[in-house]
Amino acid sequence: MIEGDTDKLLQRFTTCFAAAKAPHQSRVERYKRCDEAYNAILKPSDYTWQSDLHPPYVAQVVELLAANLVDENPRAKVVPSQPYYADSAKLHEALLNQQREIDRYAEKLPIFVLQGLIRGITVAKVIWREEWIKTKVRSFQKTAFDAPYETIKEVTTPLAQQPGFVVVDAKNFLWDPSATNIDNATEVFHVTYQTLSSLKASGVYENLDQLQSDDAPPGFDQDKRKNRVEVIEWWRKENNEIYLTVVANQRVIIRDECSPFWHGHFPFAIATPIPEMFAVEGKSIVEMIADIQAALWEMQNHRIDNTRFMSNAAMFVDPAVEQQDFRVFPGAMLHARPDQVQAWQPNTSILGPSVQAEELLKGDLQNLSGAVGYLSGASDAQIDQNTATGISIIQSMASKRIMRMKQQFLYALKRVGEQQIALNQQLLPKTVAIRIDRGAAGLEWKAASPAELQGEYEYRVEDASESLVRQEKRAEALAKANFLSANFQLAQMAGVTIDMKKIIEDVTEAFDEDPGKYFAEQQLPNPALVSGEGGMAGATTPPIGADVMNPPTDGGAVPAV
Repeated sequence: MIEGDTDKLLQRFTTCFAAAKAPHQSRVERYKRCDEAYNAILKPSDYTWQSDLHPPYVAQVVELLAANLVDENPRAKVVPSQPYYADSAKLHEALLNQQREIDRYAEKLPIFVLQGLIRGITVAKVIWREEWIKTKVRSFQKTAFDAPYETIKEVTTPLAQQPGFVVVDAKNFLWDPSATNIDNATEVFHVTYQTLSSLKASGVYENLDQLQSDDAPPGFDQDKRKNRVEVIEWWRKENNEIYLTVVANQRVIIRDECSPFWHGHFPFAIATPIPEMFAVEGKSIVEMIADIQAALWEMQNHRIDNTRFMSNAAMFVDPAVEQQDFRVFPGAMLHARPDQVQAWQPNTSILGPSVQAEELLKGDLQNLSGAVGYLSGASDAQIDQNTATGISIIQSMASKRIMRMKQQFLYALKRVGEQQIALNQQLLPKTVAIRIDRGAAGLEWKAASPAELQGEYEYRVEDASESLVRQEKRAEALAKANFLSANFQLAQMAGVTIDMKKIIEDVTEAFDEDPGKYFAEQQLPNPALVSGEGGMAGATTPPIGADVMNPPTDGGAVPAV
């Protein structure tokens, strides 16, 4: 690139970044308020006697929702778009699961969801990890005397050559003001802070000799970013192509090229738990209930202060009394007449009304967040949770809202999976050994080359509604089994025989298992007992299924076995 083009590109970057940063400043302030509410930060009082309790109600609700939104062991699901890609789709699915274990995908996913609940938006970046490491290895060779000879060598081995999943701080992600979603955005910016040595070690940047780690741009916080370089990735769409320009300290272009990824999208995925119309970001759960948390704190602290006033009453003292310093405690003696010293207490006790107001606020906290009653702090007074109807109502409301939020995150994770498949097809360097779990049959290893992974695939995530339907089906099967087993004797007394085998089959099928594995083969009767040996003389055993309570009426006898 010639010098003139560099200057024009840098000037254009400055203009576009300033336009995106203007509305982003207000978003950052909102993110800070949400973080403070989640961390239960309370502004200290000006008076030492005032209570400053601030229990983390918001964090409790958010953690409850996050626990229901994050799967403990997320698994990739790759399906072929054409029937002749079926075998390679299974290989790619096993490869993705193997790579995600190395990338610690399951550890990063809760942070991705948590940021969305707190700030109303969460961002993930799909990268290609090309990391090498120098290690020492021991090598043993046999000598003429069969004694091993040991040598130590230093080798450079790949630490990772695979797709990566990185959770991006929403404070450091900007987009053009006219965008309503990630697809129609013309440009996005990702800000990071890196050391100069790490930039040189990456091998993909130039003009690094023009940088100094302490040469920070205006507004740069040197205390938090000491000896760091501000690196801004500018991803933009031009002529149906994606371009990447990287600017350091807002003054030096260190990279400018077409997107290194061939999938044709920004390498980012955005999720919002509660979407807003025609906006990239959505509503924050924390922002919805932060005021209720503040009101609860105020009510609680006022009630405690009121209790202190009543328990440790202030004293009215006659100015004519020589002794003015009176201390009231058990066994105290006051050298004054009763009319000269009088205790003061609040005219009205707020203890009862305060408790009632807190119960109402905790009910609002439950309703706004969609969390389950007990875990969000609500009491029995809100919904009767001691009846099957009350429990069903709570489960239904909470499950539907949680499943809707979960679906929003699953949409973003689908984009992540699609881009990871494309990166494997583009950048996987050599034949890799893929571990396939065959369950009880053990592990199987298969070698796959990049050529075998080419094709057209779709990345699937389980529909949240499907999961909800399966949960309801299992709950219904268990409830039916509990009812029938609890009333088994009553049914027999009424002349109704309950087939327990059918009940077990229904429950196991609801859990997607084969009922047959729970049924053992029927034991044959002991011949000695059947022939009457060791028992009552002349006793016979009726055949299986014979009705011994109602013998045949045609004069026939019950045959012996």
